[in-house]
Amino acid sequence: MRSEIRGICKEHGLTGIYVTHDRDEALSMADRIAIMDAGELAQVGTPAEVYRNPATRMVAEFIGETNLFEGRTLGASSQEGFHDVETPFGQLRGRAHDAAWQPSPGQPVILSVRPEALTFASLADSPNRLTGQIMDTTYLGATAQYLLQVPGGPVVKVCEMNPRAVRPPSPDEVRAMVAMHDVVILPK
Repeated sequence: MRSEIRGICKEHGLTGIYVTHDRDEALSMADRIAIMDAGELAQVGTPAEVYRNPATRMVAEFIGETNLFEGRTLGASSQEGFHDVETPFGQLRGRAHDAAWQPSPGQPVILSVRPEALTFASLADSPNRLTGQIMDTTYLGATAQYLLQVPGGPVVKVCEMNPRAVRPPSPDEVRAMVAMHDVVILPK
C-alpha cells in the first residue's frame, strides 16, 4: 500500500500529506518529513537527513533505534569538524548534528549512535572503540541484534547485518567500533 500511494502521487504530480507514527512508513513514503514534538515542529528534512542528522534526542529516538550516551565535550579534535566527548565509559569522537551548531568545551551533550553503525571489527587506530560483554543475542535472519554491557556505561545495542556466525552471550570481552561520522552530537 505504501508504494501504491507514493506511486499515485508521483504519477500524477500530486503533493500528499501523510500523517503517521510508523517510522518505516514515513521513511519509505516521504520526500520530506516533518517531526512534531508537543505540538511544535522539531525537525524538517529528507528521510536521510532526519535519520542521519537528528536535531534532538526526541527525533533521534522517534525516527529509529539509537544508543544515547551522555557526555561532556572536550573540544574540537585534531580532525576538522569532529569533537571529542568524554563519557562515563571513555572518550568518543563525533560530529555535531548540524554544522551551524558547534558545542563548546565542557558543554553537556548527548551522543546518538545507531545500532547498525557499530561493528565488531575493531580497528586499532579508531578513537571510537567500546569494550564489553555480550549479554543477549537475537538472531533475525538478515540481522543479529546484540546487547553489549560496557563496564561503567550503558547497555549498548549493536545490529549486525547478514551475520555469518552469531556471537553468543559470553563473559569474554569483545570490542565494537563506530566511525566518527556515525557519532552524532546533540545538545542536552
